[in-house]
Amino acid sequence: MRTGFAALSIVPEQKTLLAGYAPYRMATGVHDDIYVRALIWGDETPIVMIQFDLLVIEELLKKEIDQRLAKHGYLSDHILVSATHTHSSLAHIMDTNREPLSEQTCGLLSMERIHALADACEQAVLQAQHTMQETSIRMAQTQYAGLGSNRTSADLSGDQQLVMMELIRADDTKLLIYSIGCHATLMDQTNTLISGDFPGCVNEQLKDRYAMVMFLNGPAGDMSTRFVRKESSFTECNRLASNLIQAMDDAWENQPSAPLSDVSIRQFTISLPANHPLPLETAKANFAAAQAELDAKIKANAAEGEIRLAKEKQNGARFRLIAAENQSQAAKLDDEIRVSCSLLQIQGQSILFTPFELYSKLSLQIKEKAAVWIIGYTNQALCYLPNTEAYDQNDYEACLSLFEQGAGEQFVAKILDVLHA
Repeated sequence: MRTGFAALSIVPEQKTLLAGYAPYRMATGVHDDIYVRALIWGDETPIVMIQFDLLVIEELLKKEIDQRLAKHGYLSDHILVSATHTHSSLAHIMDTNREPLSEQTCGLLSMERIHALADACEQAVLQAQHTMQETSIRMAQTQYAGLGSNRTSADLSGDQQLVMMELIRADDTKLLIYSIGCHATLMDQTNTLISGDFPGCVNEQLKDRYAMVMFLNGPAGDMSTRFVRKESSFTECNRLASNLIQAMDDAWENQPSAPLSDVSIRQFTISLPANHPLPLETAKANFAAAQAELDAKIKANAAEGEIRLAKEKQNGARFRLIAAENQSQAAKLDDEIRVSCSLLQIQGQSILFTPFELYSKLSLQIKEKAAVWIIGYTNQALCYLPNTEAYDQNDYEACLSLFEQGAGEQFVAKILDVLHA
């Protein structure tokens, strides 16, 4: 089977806001280039894997890419568009008409920005068509705790599966695809330089070994570099990238390659219950209680971890209050949200692509019963899918979730049905 690839810079010529933190920031320069990467699998009914160095993939962008690529013979359900979830990339990419709250972290939606990204994607795919070559593949996986851990406490369990695919093409050029679930937030809100975050540093360090490196973020909803990083700096970013590369090198040992011969995909849709905004008075009371708890922790000189958790609860309550105040502006949510997922099979390995920031507590439940790799941030921007306990604990992520408490466990059950069908 043949593959083709290409990568194009998506750094805009004009100044831009950066997405990912509230409030959003104006970019002051570029630390490392950001890209759209395209990988074509096969010639007959090809599968296209696209990866952007962006915070999320809004459904508006996916639909426009589908329309562009349809002109070149590509099927919508054979197109995967994923984001790395770097918080140091382009703003104006989320549908603020559908979800006004997203303006807090991404600025107002710009269809000009969506069109430009779709243009770059189309060009990358057309370039990739001209590089098609017979390909061999080798795959490896390991457990790696050196990048991230549960963002609430390093003592809590988290999905730390690191998976890799190396494509060796007929001209001996090599491509790397790797995935681990972790928020790409090593660079915090004080950073104003465009960057791919730690995946960008991995790319830079591997540029002499691989013609293209593609990072697909995994179940990252509750996974962060918070307790692993020593500081928020590009020096630290490079250190963690070097350690991650060493872990990949170790995992490759004695892993054979084989001709690429078996790639298929199927797309399916499941429905999960929606989490509607709170009544305004309830949201106000919850925010007041969260603020009082935070003030009490600070006044009592509580431990740093306790204050951090109280701040996150207060921040979650603040966002829920904003959502309640803006209910009339938001698009009306149905009682259920249709969730688009894709199941990719490569040489017998199942790879599940989802549109969430999936809690690793849920991904671990799936992996206990099925040999599957799980990718997030693909084809839609549906934010966090937490487990039930996160709602009871008033996790920041649960406060922001579009989904009702219990939806995460419903997702696990439905996905296991699909995997075992």
